[in-house]
Amino acid sequence: MPAGKRQRDTTMVTLVIFVALFLIAAVVAVWSYANSESYRTRANELERQLYDLANRSEITQLASLVGARPGGDSWLGTLLAYHRQLYTLLMGIPGEATPAEVRSNTAQARVTVVMQAAQRYLKDETLDPNMGMVALAKRLIDALDRQLEANAGLSKQMRDLQTRMDDLVKASKEKELQLNEQVDQLKQLALEANKKAEEYRQLLVQDSDQRARSLQLRLDEERQRADRLDQELADAKAQIEQLDQRLRLALDKVQRIEPDPNRALELYRPDGRITVVDDHAGVVFINLGSRDRVYMGLTFGVYEGAGAVPPDGKGKAEVEVFDIMPDTCRARVVSKDPKRPIVIDDIVVNLLWDKDKVYKFALLGQFDVNRDGRVDPDGLQALSALIERWGAETTDEISPLLDAVIIGQPPSVPPKPTDQQLQIDPLAQERYEQALKEYDRYMAIRERAVRLMLPIIPYDTFLYLIGYRGKALLPGAF
Repeated sequence: MPAGKRQRDTTMVTLVIFVALFLIAAVVAVWSYANSESYRTRANELERQLYDLANRSEITQLASLVGARPGGDSWLGTLLAYHRQLYTLLMGIPGEATPAEVRSNTAQARVTVVMQAAQRYLKDETLDPNMGMVALAKRLIDALDRQLEANAGLSKQMRDLQTRMDDLVKASKEKELQLNEQVDQLKQLALEANKKAEEYRQLLVQDSDQRARSLQLRLDEERQRADRLDQELADAKAQIEQLDQRLRLALDKVQRIEPDPNRALELYRPDGRITVVDDHAGVVFINLGSRDRVYMGLTFGVYEGAGAVPPDGKGKAEVEVFDIMPDTCRARVVSKDPKRPIVIDDIVVNLLWDKDKVYKFALLGQFDVNRDGRVDPDGLQALSALIERWGAETTDEISPLLDAVIIGQPPSVPPKPTDQQLQIDPLAQERYEQALKEYDRYMAIRERAVRLMLPIIPYDTFLYLIGYRGKALLPGAF
């Protein structure tokens, strides 16, 4: 081929290759420009989302703000994990399925409630709402330590006073027995003297004047002796009254040193706590189980967890155990106050039941056990059977060994019958005197319980404290 033609062909090929490369470069440039705009938009969007999570300063300080990050976890995941740990530490329950905002609000609300409850026990200072739970716990622990120290001192004083009172009561009883024996002896001597005096009087009527004068002299002597015996009897009675007065003064002194030692606190202390509440099913869980000797049908009164059991015993609800596990049990809600819902950490109380102790009670008075407005003739026996069926004991003796006295209504005393009523019903006077004797016995036993500083619990309060107020109205409750 001629050299000129080869040169043209080479030039043509070169031109074609150049044009092709130009076109390829133009297409690549257009495609790159289009994709760069898309990447720029995406980059801007990602940058905006990143700054929504953290600003530039926070991003540069993530390691110092969050702390150690386990391998494979994101910074946000690590931060949320730390937040959940704090929530669990504060509330005692996990909150994994709850948004962080809800957890924070819930924790803040609970902290506010706890601060308000704690303020009642720290009356000498005003709590700062922002002081923190650790500082609050330290102050409560300090207050508890002070209270425990004070209670220990009071308990020692109480034990000393109780020992002194027991010694005084024992000595008083021994002296009373001695005086009663002397009284009985004096009464016997007085009877013998009166008998002899009567014999001498009869002899005076039968014998001569001289013998009559002699016997009259002896009779006067015997009468004087009888008068002395009567005086000694009166003195013995006065000594008994004086000992009784000294006992009352000693008890008054004990009360001035340690006013009204509330022995009912032991009976009113919580037996357990509510751990779970199912309002829809009307069921609660209690932290007592078979290891605590809980049994089916046991009832409890429910009270505020942050407060104390009120003196009248009226709580917010009553529950009955129907399912028992080793360390917990389920109880159905028998009755409740709709304005005071049951919540976790509420306390439960049963005056009769205790996992470690058997209580002893005395019953006094007349009882309307089924609350129908009429005294039940067998009310005392029915109530005694209920108490013993639930593991406690009952007794008729009023002594310092009792835990409490449960009182019903005092015996009713009818009006004293008139002469006209006695003509119609000759036994009316006997019934009146018997009723009056029963009323005097009731008041004397109650006064003795007061002197021994025994807790006296009215029947209605007793029903509330065993969680049985609602069930007592049902047939077959006793």
